[in-house]
Amino acid sequence: MTHGLQVYNKFGDNVFRDGRCLFVKEKGVCFQHSGSDRTVVGCWPNVSPTGSLASWYPLAHAFDKNDYLSGALNAYMNRHWHWASTGPEAGMYTPGHNAQLVPHSGATALSDVVFFEVPPNGFVYSTMFWYDKTPGAYGRIVSGICVPEMGPGSPLDPVRYFVASYQGLPAPTEDYGLVINSPEGGILYDSRYENTRVRDFFVVPPSDIEDVLENNAVKTYTPREPLTNPFVSTSLNWSGHRLAGNGWMNFIRFAWTGTAFQLSRVRHDIGSSSGAGFDIYRGFTVTVADPEI
Repeated sequence: MTHGLQVYNKFGDNVFRDGRCLFVKEKGVCFQHSGSDRTVVGCWPNVSPTGSLASWYPLAHAFDKNDYLSGALNAYMNRHWHWASTGPEAGMYTPGHNAQLVPHSGATALSDVVFFEVPPNGFVYSTMFWYDKTPGAYGRIVSGICVPEMGPGSPLDPVRYFVASYQGLPAPTEDYGLVINSPEGGILYDSRYENTRVRDFFVVPPSDIEDVLENNAVKTYTPREPLTNPFVSTSLNWSGHRLAGNGWMNFIRFAWTGTAFQLSRVRHDIGSSSGAGFDIYRGFTVTVADPEI
């Protein structure tokens, strides 16, 4: 065929070159849980206080007072989680005097993908899991990242997020634009929505995480296309940590240097440790995007 219609976004990309478009379904600044009370996030049926109930790693860790990973680690984990809160589902309050609203919401469909802006200090945990408040009734994807503490009293930069999807989109705010529908009646393209441009995809293997934690190595992952302010989505739950002795824990930190992604080690004081430790070396995938936001 010598004639046809080509559609380009503001990046100059042919939006149909690589298949289905992903649109920006929701965007905003992550909710930050900054309460001092220890809670378990992700346990059925709701957010639950610590004590007899424990959350399965690597969701937001919180332990009983007598647990060997008590004290500073609890405050560290709870203070620095950022959750993408995009749906109408009600949150739960943490118990205690300094109760904070903790959302257990996120993307609302399996076709949704949650991307987080990489903060200046990077992040040390990322989680994405399918959550059913009432099993079998409905579910949603819950996503969050945990940012490192870079010193006493260090400020936490706001973390932006967006949800990419091709269905369940809100009504567009503009009245006019170009809309292309699929034969099934779905939307292939609607110029009134912001686009998501996927720029790269790579794998961080467990061997890299082990080398970083054990040997203080630094791993670099250079994107195949230039980026200015990347947003990333990681596969399921990823993390890496190792007890370092004398009340210290090593975490992996995933950060953006301005030209490449970098995996390095950050050490945090967890207080006294009287029990046997455990190490986690879990690999993960990284999808990199540049949104029109």
